[in-house]
Amino acid sequence: MTLMPLERLSRRDFLPAPAISVRIVVLMICLFGATALPRGTGGSWPLAPSAAAAQAVAVADDMPTRDGDPAGLDAESGWVIGIGGIYRVGHWTGLHRPSGDPVRTLASTDSIETLDPDGVRVRFTQGQITPSSPAGQARWAYAVPGGPGAPLRWLDAEGNVVSQGRFAGRAIERSLPWVVAIGDSLGIEQIGRNDLLAREATVAVSQVASAAELPDRAAGWEGVDLLVITPNGRAVLRALDPAQVAALTAWLRGGGRLFVTLGRTGAELLAEVGWLAELIGIEPGAAIQKLDPASLETYTTSQTPLPTLDGYPLPAAAAGGSAIRGRTLLSGRTTARQTARLAIERLEGLGRVGVTAFGLHEPDMATWPQRLTLVTRLHPGLLDADP
Repeated sequence: MTLMPLERLSRRDFLPAPAISVRIVVLMICLFGATALPRGTGGSWPLAPSAAAAQAVAVADDMPTRDGDPAGLDAESGWVIGIGGIYRVGHWTGLHRPSGDPVRTLASTDSIETLDPDGVRVRFTQGQITPSSPAGQARWAYAVPGGPGAPLRWLDAEGNVVSQGRFAGRAIERSLPWVVAIGDSLGIEQIGRNDLLAREATVAVSQVASAAELPDRAAGWEGVDLLVITPNGRAVLRALDPAQVAALTAWLRGGGRLFVTLGRTGAELLAEVGWLAELIGIEPGAAIQKLDPASLETYTTSQTPLPTLDGYPLPAAAAGGSAIRGRTLLSGRTTARQTARLAIERLEGLGRVGVTAFGLHEPDMATWPQRLTLVTRLHPGLLDADP
């Protein structure tokens, strides 16, 4: 694809758009079925703006919103930005229309227009609509914001403005880990936080409350470092449509990281969400076993004892190691003194899947002082800030 030279426009020129003769790059992003290459994998999405955009400093959104509005809603344009109101500057970002939106849905010929890090106007034509969307229409659009609060315009096929505003929500810097949680966030949002020293958390966490908040193309997951799933999030998982499942799967296999904790209700999660059981390589239908917590207490050097834990059996380790059965992160034993794998990690494409037999979301673990220490040690290099 040959890109024509661009004229530089200032932000003052952008909204509202004057009648200026300017050549605009139209970026066709037919992303259905594409593989996401998240931060740290050494790749990037085609036609993404320069890497300088990713150095933008995180800025909290101070735009007033109405009670009940979703996080990341730009009241002016009507778009909900990112996942849980969080997005990463210089990366593909999903935008979706809230439920009951009075404005028409997105057409395949529509485009999103914004500014790149150099102040150049860029237009992202949406192209292919996902199969689960109504004919020729969709709720999600995708673009690459050039900076925090970048201007945003929704244009129809003739270039008429449908709505305009800005990228609202929280724009995070490149170095800040971003975790999306479906179910319990396991206290990850507290990592690095110190109220006494007025120190903010060193991890950004998007808490997903409904399936409508998750993108339907892998591009919407770019910039996310870790997805955490617990059994109490299974209602959201059951409500995902095929395009959303395909998007999540493509992101994972392209280099994403998934962490699933099972425990007492793990059997229900695997039985009700079959695609997840297949993705993490755990067979549903097994009986819950009683786990001796001694190995967890030793691993975290805990002075606070844990009661006996309920655990969902993980696949037995294969001789010589197995990519399917994964490597053992934590081993222990059942109360019947049989060897048990407590935590494993396996490869899924270019991505990694971590699974714990016990439930980190369950009451006994939620009140255990070393829970966050255990979570961070299971994710070295990502969640290793001192809690």
